[in-house]
Amino acid sequence: MKVDELRLLYAPVVVTSCEWRTIGLADPDQLADQVFAIAERQPDPDLHDLYRIIERVALEAFARHADQTGLMARLASLGRGFDAPEELRNMLAALSRLRQSDRDLLQRRHWDSLDLLELAESLRTSPDQARILLARAEERFLGKARRFNRELAMTDVATVIISLKPGERRRYP
Repeated sequence: MKVDELRLLYAPVVVTSCEWRTIGLADPDQLADQVFAIAERQPDPDLHDLYRIIERVALEAFARHADQTGLMARLASLGRGFDAPEELRNMLAALSRLRQSDRDLLQRRHWDSLDLLELAESLRTSPDQARILLARAEERFLGKARRFNRELAMTDVATVIISLKPGERRRYP
């Protein structure tokens, strides 16, 4: 896919993804520009490549701008939709205890608003396999989250994960 097509289709996703990955430490619009500038130097980049670049740019920005405030403290200060800070911390703890691959799936689906086909493309797998992986990741999150809230149901998982997303940017406003 050409970078212009990627930019047209995924610019809001890249900005949103850069924002929550850096948690206010850097300008997400500038980071998105860096992502697309790097993508332009790649032969035929796709959504998978775009996510690899996003990760690299966000990590570099985080390393440049990080201060003494820890990641969990930043996330906890941005929480919305929770009655108590402890509830927020518990759900963030459940998310942070997942394997990186599970967190990536949940964050791409629920924070970056990728549909199932886009999720599959970002993973370079089939939509059926992406659906299976996502369901397993949601089950694992639910298992960890139920340690703190036994009443949590599978139908609550997407809402809880979406509510944990830091930042204000959304793919679909």
